[in-house]
Amino acid sequence: MSKPKKPAVTQAAAEEAVRTLLRWAGEDPKREGLLDTPRRVVEAYHDWFSGYAIDPADYLRRTFEEVAGYDEMIVLRDIEFAKSCDVHGIVSGALNPNGTIDEDGTSALLEASHPLPFTFHRA
Repeated sequence: MSKPKKPAVTQAAAEEAVRTLLRWAGEDPKREGLLDTPRRVVEAYHDWFSGYAIDPADYLRRTFEEVAGYDEMIVLRDIEFAKSCDVHGIVSGALNPNGTIDEDGTSALLEASHPLPFTFHRA
């Protein structure tokens, strides 16, 4: 994984920029309901753009092997991401090259989707 570069803009400067935008929109950044908004907005942007610090090659090397010895490429983070989006369940599945159900791979998907309901789909 690559080292994230030190941001050219400080946390304080970014929060001040949010305060400026609030004033521009006609709000008072010192109003009780907005006092914490600059910090929250900057943290959200930090989270949204955090992927730029991730080496795509490392990300794409992630396989089922990490979970259950499965050797086919799969991005388990998709399930993790879907869970964070308040979805009501996961639809997925794993097949062997001959088209039969890969029980170990599907079990790994089921485990990753817990506690959400999991529906197997043969795509």
